[in-house]
Amino acid sequence: MERVKVGDMYTGKVVDIKPGSIGAIFDVDGTPFRGNVKVVNMGFEKRIKHAGDVYAVGEEVTAWVMKGLKHGKTSMTMRPEVTVGAEYTGEVISVTISASPTKVHIEFFIGSTKFTGVLFLDDHVEDAGKSYAVGDKVTARALAPERRPGASGPPTVLLSLDKERFESKALTEFSVGDTLSGKLRSRNKVYAIFDVGAVVNAKMDLSLFDIGNLNLGDSMDLRLIAVTKSALHVCRVESDVDSAYVLPGLEYTGQVVEVNPASIDIKFDTDGTSFFGKLHDGEMALEPGVERDYAIGDEVTARMLQNLKLPNTEMTMLPQIEIGTEYTGKVIKVHRSSIDVAFDIGSTNFTGWLHFSEMGIDRPDDEIIDVGDVYSLGDTVTARVLKSATKKEPYVPMSIRNAIFEKKRLSEFSVGDVVSGTLVGRNSWYAFFDVGAMVDAKMDINLIDDTVAEGGSMDVRLIEVGKFNLLVEVES
Repeated sequence: MERVKVGDMYTGKVVDIKPGSIGAIFDVDGTPFRGNVKVVNMGFEKRIKHAGDVYAVGEEVTAWVMKGLKHGKTSMTMRPEVTVGAEYTGEVISVTISASPTKVHIEFFIGSTKFTGVLFLDDHVEDAGKSYAVGDKVTARALAPERRPGASGPPTVLLSLDKERFESKALTEFSVGDTLSGKLRSRNKVYAIFDVGAVVNAKMDLSLFDIGNLNLGDSMDLRLIAVTKSALHVCRVESDVDSAYVLPGLEYTGQVVEVNPASIDIKFDTDGTSFFGKLHDGEMALEPGVERDYAIGDEVTARMLQNLKLPNTEMTMLPQIEIGTEYTGKVIKVHRSSIDVAFDIGSTNFTGWLHFSEMGIDRPDDEIIDVGDVYSLGDTVTARVLKSATKKEPYVPMSIRNAIFEKKRLSEFSVGDVVSGTLVGRNSWYAFFDVGAMVDAKMDINLIDDTVAEGGSMDVRLIEVGKFNLLVEVES
């Protein structure tokens, strides 16, 4: 079966309708999956009150995948994703003549989905004097979506016929790490804007990087640190991006600058680069019943959850742990059938929960054991992580059973590895294989032959390795 990927387009039929969305069944090589399309992602110019006013059960629809499949379902969109700098050919659907400039509306298609482009003709374009009529074919380059406040449908795409634009590079021709020369075009309080020969200008975040006394029109060597479908982000070529550029997943230490009812604001400083982070109560890894106690000036260490955003970035203190990782901690609470253990990850504490069934204790004839007879407060315990901590469940399930320690951590596997797997179960969406890991590997149920029985073994290839799961396919 072809794997459903984000950005792929599929055609299917509507199977159910709700006021704010429709559900449709799409087919990939004979294997169906369900896609849900919300009203806001249907691409209508005007807001509709009920999806049933537009669609009916059994009607054919075409949409793009927005997220990866989960239990055979995913979110879809009918709003076309236009790449800045890409060329599109379409037909003129209307011409608006005004004093200046003349506006031409053109209808384009990406696959079977249409979008509208607008072309302003002025003296800067060689074809400014040309007259356009409805039905004429036009090839133009996308510049950017035209922002229309209050509109719920897809944005109209701004277009250009300027030959200089066509000579400029599309954003797809750039890659992170590229070194290039940029000419300073303008600057504001947030960004310095550089012409780097692209269809759009590149931006340098002035809160992260300094351009010194560079004047408008002056050039400097730059390095690309981020490339999106509509923007380029750069730094000075001599900048140490790994240390100066703030990245998600890394820990930073800063000082509290504001205490809010449900969060605190923190100012961080790393290698001379300052940024602000917001830490919500749910991300503080507080034990149940314990209230936060932060004051302005307190030092806080937290991990970034997202790319740097203004005015502040979401942070977390919840531990970033991997299933199967071993930690050593001390018992802080003893229950009848379990213990709570305090562990450290760097400067972040987390509490592990160890049930007696995961302690590897021999129980003749299933004898009931009081855990207090085995562990006491302050005892040292080394255990492996079974599951990740969450906001709702800050206690991390742990295990010290010998069988668990014999299993491999997920980080010991790599995409492309071929391993032997034993079928241990299946449901409507997945077949589960024991491949010697801390968790069973999952295979799309449509990839495995019904004749394979539980307990049977086969070679499988790893196609995805996460912190909490393994995904495999049949090794051919």
